[in-house]
Amino acid sequence: MDENERKERAKAIIGKMQGDRGYMLPEWEFGAERDPSYFEAYSHMAPVTFADGRALPGKYRELVHICLLCFRMASMDAIHTHMKSAIEKGASEIGIQEALETASISGGLPTLHYGLRALMTLR
Repeated sequence: MDENERKERAKAIIGKMQGDRGYMLPEWEFGAERDPSYFEAYSHMAPVTFADGRALPGKYRELVHICLLCFRMASMDAIHTHMKSAIEKGASEIGIQEALETASISGGLPTLHYGLRALMTLR
């Protein structure tokens, strides 16, 4: 693929990811500009992963994601994004807290602590 094709393909993928997620991380944009093939494949995962209409409803998929992000002490922006998405899909703040409490059994109290910090600053 020539340079112009790569740039156009990257632009399309970046637009799709932005549209599907409602945000675009600068790191993903940087990666997509350099390797559009990888990010094209990657861009198909999130809509399927967090979709409703599967055995596990989307709000519960978001809760799992939140707990894993808190366990890994990911960026607050990422955690806030998924907390907001969980709430949009029907989760409550107390439901998020209960998921974090459950995750603290396997993930340790730092998971709960970090998650509660994210929940406190969500507003």
